[in-house]
Amino acid sequence: MKVKKPTSKKDKCYICGRQNHLTLHHLIPKSLGGSDAPSNLVCLCENCHAKLHLLISSLVQMLQREQQDK
Repeated sequence: MKVKKPTSKKDKCYICGRQNHLTLHHLIPKSLGGSDAPSNLVCLCENCHAKLHLLISSLVQMLQREQQDK
């Protein structure tokens, strides 16, 4: 399934409300079995999308360190 880019005038970033430089983010990553279904996608501006991925990466690293300490 090909994912359409946000193009509607009503499309806006779910986090900050910005209406330009929009991307789609998979709530459940495709690498973990997520789909391109609209229910698994959220519209984010490039800035919020990058920040979200940094946050997720930091959380994964923190959890990995905790597991190593056990």
